[in-house]
Amino acid sequence: MLDRLGKEAQQFLGPAETIQAVILAQTIDPRYSLSVASFMDAVRVLAVTERRILVRRSGRSRLTVREVLRALPRKTRIGTAHGL
Repeated sequence: MLDRLGKEAQQFLGPAETIQAVILAQTIDPRYSLSVASFMDAVRVLAVTERRILVRRSGRSRLTVREVLRALPRKTRIGTAHGL
């Protein structure tokens, strides 16, 4: 699955950029995932390259990339997980 998401991210990369990691992130508390929020876009796919971190929106039922929400510098620190 992560390999497929990485291949989908290729269209958003620069000419010499390569993906180093693909990370799935959930944007809502898992306790509420079966409620109304389950119909919202609650999954983000992060594609990490040597230059930047692409944050992409994905559907909840099908993990397909919809759009790039943000491109962050590679040095951006991702905080600790919370809401577990």
